[in-house]
Amino acid sequence: KTANISGVKTVAFEFYRCSTDTILNVCGALYFADAEKMSLEFNFKYIYSDNDSEDGIDPLPNRHLDYGALISDILLQHDYAGLTSLDLDLSPRHFHRNQDDSHQSAATVSYLPPFMKLPALKNLSLSSSSSGWNVLGLLEVPEKVRIPALRSLTMSMKWEEWHRVSKWVKSLITRLKKQGDLGKFKAFRIIKVEKLYQRDESEWNQLKEEILRFIPGKRLHVVIVKGS
Repeated sequence: KTANISGVKTVAFEFYRCSTDTILNVCGALYFADAEKMSLEFNFKYIYSDNDSEDGIDPLPNRHLDYGALISDILLQHDYAGLTSLDLDLSPRHFHRNQDDSHQSAATVSYLPPFMKLPALKNLSLSSSSSGWNVLGLLEVPEKVRIPALRSLTMSMKWEEWHRVSKWVKSLITRLKKQGDLGKFKAFRIIKVEKLYQRDESEWNQLKEEILRFIPGKRLHVVIVKGS
């Protein structure tokens, strides 16, 4: 049975070490019909080796979970077409392996934000708080999928992770221009993730200049701020 809760404009679902079935059951049991802003945070269980104790058994059905499909399934359970703001924090499982942070190495998992489910979306925020963008990737939006007329995009990242997401960001902006919606896109925000090592401010400024050069003549507000 689903509890239909009206009058709630902002909704946050946060899951820690939960199975996909649990996530879908909880989200399916609660429907916030008037929601305009939603935050979805998934911190899946880590597996470090095949010799972990029983407590370390992965609750997910397989290694190559389709994270994009999981997010879409949540949004399909109820009618959330009226959402104007979505904050996704997707931290996939991390398997013990040698991390290669080169430009050529591929992310372990990739997903596509559920644009096709959210026609009214204006503000999108993407992050991967525990794994970072070295493990998580973003899939290019298929041509048949129309991107909502976004007003802002916010991404949390380390300075050295920009090369992991820059192609996707530039492709998104190109698609908005092609759709005739670039004029509505006003702000691109980067939330700096600096835990052990802080980059010089000049390096962040160079990144900002690179973004602005990509959109000549567009009055885009590019902001880089320190994360909490």
